[in-house]
Amino acid sequence: MTPVTIFYPVAIVFEQDGGTLRAKPFPSYPDFTDIYLGASAEDLEAISASLSDTNDIAVAAYESAAIAESQAGTAITDAATAYSLAETASIDAANAQSTANDALYLVGVAASKLPDNVLLLPLNFRTITNGFGAPVLQAGQFLGQYQTLAGNGDRAIAVLALGDNNYDLEIGYIRGSSLGDLDIIIDSGTPITVHQYNATTLLSQRAVFSLGSLVGGSHVLELLVSGKSTSSSGFNCHVSYIAIRQSP
Repeated sequence: MTPVTIFYPVAIVFEQDGGTLRAKPFPSYPDFTDIYLGASAEDLEAISASLSDTNDIAVAAYESAAIAESQAGTAITDAATAYSLAETASIDAANAQSTANDALYLVGVAASKLPDNVLLLPLNFRTITNGFGAPVLQAGQFLGQYQTLAGNGDRAIAVLALGDNNYDLEIGYIRGSSLGDLDIIIDSGTPITVHQYNATTLLSQRAVFSLGSLVGGSHVLELLVSGKSTSSSGFNCHVSYIAIRQSP
């Protein structure tokens, strides 16, 4: 009696007994089924060998297909990863270009519009109490961005070197329903208050104040969140820039 096992597509087991060839679909199946009766032992050996050869070819093809499928899956995963990395790189490049554009715009403003004067961004201020949050990009706003002093009593300062002259101060800011009052103070003097509350959002707001005559030397410019309108839902103060220039 000669058992022959085929592993694909199921583990078929063949059994030869004289002129009879039997089979069952897998080793643990309880009963064999006669599939060839009355054949010679030589014929059954040839049939069995042919079945085994066919099975070997089928198994090899199945294994090749499985390898190909695995490689295809890996290629799909790699392609998805490459696409994700390319997409991230594209976003990073766009952000870098936007930052470069903002920087060039700022340089242009400083060079062409404010000769021999001072242009300050919020990032030029030193934190005293909490200070400014991170820059927020905002289309339609001065320089395409603003930063926020977020809480009542938040303070930041900048130290300026100015010549002996008369100066004006200009602030670029935003008005909105959750915005508060910002005090601008030079050398601990009388505050200039910018009321940023408005029922609707207004971008690219500009206010100009006279600082009068300042003696040459260092001066301290302080920004302080000093309160809010009773109608406002918050104390946030959004600032894009502060410019100090010689009075006309």
